[in-house]
Amino acid sequence: MKDITSERRPGLIFDTQTRQAGDYGYWRQGMSAAVLNAFPAQRFIRVIDVQEPRTSHAQFENQVYLKTDPIWAQRINQDFHVPWGPWAWGCGHDVEDVDRPEAEKLGLLAPGQRLEPDIKNFNENLQASVRGIGPALLEFLKGALGEQIEIQGDVIHWKGGQN
Repeated sequence: MKDITSERRPGLIFDTQTRQAGDYGYWRQGMSAAVLNAFPAQRFIRVIDVQEPRTSHAQFENQVYLKTDPIWAQRINQDFHVPWGPWAWGCGHDVEDVDRPEAEKLGLLAPGQRLEPDIKNFNENLQASVRGIGPALLEFLKGALGEQIEIQGDVIHWKGGQN
């Protein structure tokens, strides 16, 4: 997508943000103690065929990992670096819950082992480029948002806020 003024771009942004909100809700409910105990893992699955599948996701397709495994944010979700979907811009993957008996059979956890919920803020790793923004506007942002933001070089990072 080269023309940032095309209708396709805002549609992709809207769809991605909408899906991210829904996927965060699904992930968050999956972190409740009862759900996490019953369904401690998830499988990475293709749900939509896309024109250009990501080769970086092929190795994870149909693989099962604990919901608390850092692999979700660190290796699978390389675009957004969070443990919920969407898994990349325009990605056709999603996850499905894996129950305790299957997770134990796969050796992901021992019988009776409890996992600690991993509660993250929806805006985990939220950042934006400030390249080209003048010093006056940067100072305004710092004054208005205070310690909720941190500016490092050309990137502004969101640090504060509520879940």
